[in-house]
Amino acid sequence: MARTIEVGARGTPADQQLTWSVDVYRTVNTNDIQFIASAINSGYFDNVGATRREGFDVSVGGKEGDFVWRTAYSFVKATYQSTFTVNSESNSTADANGNIIVSPGDRIPLTPRSNARLILAYDVTRSLNVGANVIYASGSYLHGDENNANVGGATDPATGAFIQGTGWLPGYTLVNFNATYHVTEFAEVFARVVNAFNVNYGTAGFLTDNVYNPNGTFRANPNDWTNENVVAPGAPRGIWAGFRVRF
Repeated sequence: MARTIEVGARGTPADQQLTWSVDVYRTVNTNDIQFIASAINSGYFDNVGATRREGFDVSVGGKEGDFVWRTAYSFVKATYQSTFTVNSESNSTADANGNIIVSPGDRIPLTPRSNARLILAYDVTRSLNVGANVIYASGSYLHGDENNANVGGATDPATGAFIQGTGWLPGYTLVNFNATYHVTEFAEVFARVVNAFNVNYGTAGFLTDNVYNPNGTFRANPNDWTNENVVAPGAPRGIWAGFRVRF
C-alpha cells in the first residue's frame, strides 16, 4: 500500500511569457514489490518491505515573439526502508552463499536522482520551425548492487572471484535537433537528429556474470566467467527525414 503527500503550485499568465510550476512529494510504500535479478536476462519479483520516494519537480518556460523555451528539473530520492537479503553473487560484498544484505537508506537501482530537460523552438518563418532539446539523467546503481556497496576492481573474499563491474550506471546528456517545413496547411516536411553527438550511454543493466568472451564465444568453464556490468546501450546517433500529410 502506498501513501503519498504532495503539494504544488503553478502559474500560467494569459500572454504565456513566463509559465512555471513546482511540486514537492513523498510516497511511502509499506509492502513494495521490486524486480530481483538472478541472471543476465532473468529475474523475479519479490516483496522487499517498505520503500520511500521523495523529491520535487520544477518547471519554467516562456514565449517571446517566435521563440519558445521550457526547462524542467526533477529530483527523486528513492530508497529502501527495510532490511532484507537478496542473492547477488557478482557483488563484492556477497557472502559464501552469494547473498547481500540491503539496509534502510540504500538507493533503489536504476532510479536516477536527477532528470532535466531543456526544450527550444523558433519559428524562422511562418512555414519553417526549428528546435532543439537537451536531456540529462544522473547516474544510478545497477540491479545486483541493491546494497550500494559493491567495489569494482576488488576480489570477493568469500569466493575469491574478481569483481570487474562497478555496479554503477553513469549519467548522460543527449542533444537532439528537429526542423519542420509546412508546405501547405495539411502537408509538411520534417527532419530529426537524435543523440546528435553520438554519446555512448546506457539506460538499464545488471551487475552479474558475463559468460561470453570479448569475441562473442561462450565460456564453457564457469570459473572463467567474469563479474561485471552488463548494460543495455542507449540508441546511437539517428537521422530521420520524411513527409507528413494530415487529412
